[in-house]
Amino acid sequence: MTILLAQSWFGNNQLGRRDQPQPWWVGLFLVLALVGCTPKPPAEPNGPSQGPESDKVALNTEKYPDISFVFWNVENFFDDQLNHHNGTADAPYDRLFSQNPALFREKLDHLAQVLLMENEGRGPDILGLAEVETGSRSVEALRDKLNQNLPAQATMYHHIQQKDPEGGRAIMTAVLSRIPLSGFRTQLWGKRLRILKTEVQNPTGKDKAPLILVVSHWTSRVSDKEGTGRAKYGDQIHGQVRAILMANPTADLLVCGDFNDNPDEPSVRDHLRAVETPQELFAQKPQMGSLLNLFGSFRLGQPGTHYYSGSWYQFDQIAVSPGMLDHKGWGVVPESQHVLRYPPNVNKKGHPLAFGSEKHKGARGASDHLPVGVKLRILPD
Repeated sequence: MTILLAQSWFGNNQLGRRDQPQPWWVGLFLVLALVGCTPKPPAEPNGPSQGPESDKVALNTEKYPDISFVFWNVENFFDDQLNHHNGTADAPYDRLFSQNPALFREKLDHLAQVLLMENEGRGPDILGLAEVETGSRSVEALRDKLNQNLPAQATMYHHIQQKDPEGGRAIMTAVLSRIPLSGFRTQLWGKRLRILKTEVQNPTGKDKAPLILVVSHWTSRVSDKEGTGRAKYGDQIHGQVRAILMANPTADLLVCGDFNDNPDEPSVRDHLRAVETPQELFAQKPQMGSLLNLFGSFRLGQPGTHYYSGSWYQFDQIAVSPGMLDHKGWGVVPESQHVLRYPPNVNKKGHPLAFGSEKHKGARGASDHLPVGVKLRILPD
């Protein structure tokens, strides 16, 4: 049953054909082969069982398929309809795409090209988005564009969750997924904050625990030079995460976003409580609400996701709860975190190639941020 359910979501595992008659000697050969075989022990499931020293992972099989997750700040993703935003930061993009539908189509093309280079050409199974226009059809248009260009055997995208935080700008976070999302469980954490919490159903059974997914976009360094706004975001998410883990220490949570700070800065390290190593995480009780930042130590010696004024920044991050490192439910495939450095979203120097505003000159990319991704896996409870 688990195998069939997994196949229904991912659509890329082919059953062998059994409709052709076989000669008698094929059956005899199979019997002899089975008699001579010694059963192999089952593969070890994902994540550490006794702490950070264990990193054994189950094989990628029909029963335990990998699930691709990506987060991306898609840079002023406004649609081609005029929504009359009065904010000075939003009006140019509202006008740009509504008056130039061809530019909106170009933006969609570039976003889809990057995403469909992930996950063996199928695109991520779950996609978190930031900087999407509120009250727009942007995510629906991206869904349709991706579905038009999927390979024949790939499962289409159907599920969207998004909510308007009614903040200072007309932008929000959203989730696009192949796997069903719980609209009943979708909510915003905090007043006028871009923190969207939803739940991803476990494809192996309706009675299985979901993945609690949090997609956020923290205050910009332009409007929040001292970092108090980003600290507020970190505090808000940490408080909610801690409450969940106090009730259920093994809950599976994934928190992602454009934090507008690096992993070692106070808003992330001290307020969100996202630590950089498994050793630090397992030194604490889950009820403390700490998370493992998958892009903590990863960023060292690596380019980041945003390039500005001659420097790289790892603003885009993914953090997970201790439950994502155990032997059941949702889990993270170790060392699978990565930055998606695909054209047309990188220039010749490897920097993000922004799509830009109406004043942009030269080639347009997809976004001024690079996406981040990780492989997930579901194991039986």
